[in-house]
Formats: sequence, C-alpha cells, structure tokens
Amino acid sequence: MARPLAGALARVARAELHLGSLNKAIGRWADKQRASFPMDHNDEGTEFRYFIAWKPVPNVTRWALLVGECVHNLRSALDHAVYECSGPDAPDGCQFPVFRDDSYLSLPERAKRGYLYKVRGIKDDRVRAIIQTAQPWNRKERPELHPLWVLHRLDIQDKHRLLTPVASVPRNLRMNVRAEFFDDANHAVHASGPEWIPFERKAEVLTVRTSQPARKVYVNLDGQYGIGLAVEGLDLGLQSTLNKLSQYTRRLLEEIRDALV
Repeated sequence: MARPLAGALARVARAELHLGSLNKAIGRWADKQRASFPMDHNDEGTEFRYFIAWKPVPNVTRWALLVGECVHNLRSALDHAVYECSGPDAPDGCQFPVFRDDSYLSLPERAKRGYLYKVRGIKDDRVRAIIQTAQPWNRKERPELHPLWVLHRLDIQDKHRLLTPVASVPRNLRMNVRAEFFDDANHAVHASGPEWIPFERKAEVLTVRTSQPARKVYVNLDGQYGIGLAVEGLDLGLQSTLNKLSQYTRRLLEEIRDALV
C-alpha cells in the first residue's frame, strides 16, 4: 500500500530537482560573470546615463522555465494532497485553498469561490485544521508575504507569462555621486535608478542629472546586485524565495501526512 501523500511529496521532490538545476546554472554564470559599466551623456552635459553590460548575458529564458517548473510542482503538490485526502470519490473542484482574506471562510460550501467548497471532500478534522491554520489570512502583518500566498501568485503569473529573473537593487546599496562643474561652484545633483534591472546586453542602472553643465561626474556604488523576481511589486530574492517555498511546502505536506497515519 502506498504511503499517504507519496505522489504529492514526489512532486515536491521534482520541484527541488528543478531548483537544484537553477542554482547550478546561476552559480556557473556567476563564476564567469564580469560586468562593465559604460556611460554616455547628453550634449549639454546635464544628464549622465550609466549602463551595465553583462558578460556573459545569462540565459534567463532557461532560468525562467526552471523557476516555473519549480513553482508549478510545488503548487500542484498541494492540490494533489487535498485530492488524496478527499478519498476515492473526491468531488469535482477540490483543491488546496489559498486565501488572504478570511471572508471566504464564511461562504457556504456550495459557493465555488469559497474556502469550504475546495475542501468539502476532506472528512478528517485534523487535516482540515492544518489547512485552515496554514492560510495566509492568519498572518496579521503583510499576509501577501505568506509563503502560500507568494506561491499561489507566482503560479498564476507563470500560467500567463514567464517568471523572468532580473537583477535586483539591494536595499542597503550605498551610492556616492559627485559632480565637477566648469565654474567650480556647487550645483544641484540628482541621481536615480530602477529597482529592477533586466539581464540584457545594455541595461540602464543609473541616471545623474545636474542643474548646470558638469565637466565630470564621479559615481561610487557599494553593494552587489542580487537576482530577484518582479512580481506584483514584491521584493523577492529569487533563490531564497524558492528555497523557502520548497521547504515550507514539504513541511506542510509532511504535517498532513503524519496526521493521516
């Protein structure tokens, strides 16, 4: 007789395999990566644009496919668990519910959008309690960062477009910008840059604007770019997020499995 949730946990193992492949691919690229920072400016000498030239440019399409495979297997593993826990005659529409708002819990069982509809085939009260306790609505501060909610949203996005990794600007990036002007006076200097930087042959990382023409601009950046996912405005580190989601999903399924034994 197969052990409870063997299939669901096998999907987690598959996700972990894809995650391992992604980590190796990123590691091989990072070992070779030597970026340069070309600059150009306008004719007036009041705008200076800095770019990053990735050498080599990573194969982000392959990275994105590995991310999607990892996410999809984790999300599917949860649905498989609910289906198995619903017995041999599992009703249509049973799946692992993921809700940020507990108002869905109050909807009647017949309401397909509701929480109870998705778990109506589960008769084991222990399993029901585990699933309800795991809901993102139980996180009082920033439930949108709950691992289940992040996994759910990533899976939805991957169905419509690739989860393409980007370079993320660290929060603790320290930047020192200084301009040398023709009249040796101090004039206003403003620097701005994007939160996310695509992995392409020439991506803008910083724009410096001055109120008067500048002879030269000096820029010093202290901090390394990370690799992240730009999803619904969330600041998600790619590898740390996927590691967390994988570990969380495995622990949750193991807790359900142990309740069934």
